[in-house]
Amino acid sequence: MKMQTFQTGLCVMLANDLFTESVDDDRMIHMMDEAAEDFIRAARLRKQQEA
Repeated sequence: MKMQTFQTGLCVMLANDLFTESVDDDRMIHMMDEAAEDFIRAARLRKQQEA
């Protein structure tokens, strides 16, 4: 759910030209990939701490 919320927010920002620089599709994909990796890493860490 958090990832979907983040992706929606990122898309809204892009659609409304809220970025300070021009963002092409490749850069957007890269940003989403990095965010997904961070979410996965955080979930794994949280799971390890609960064990």
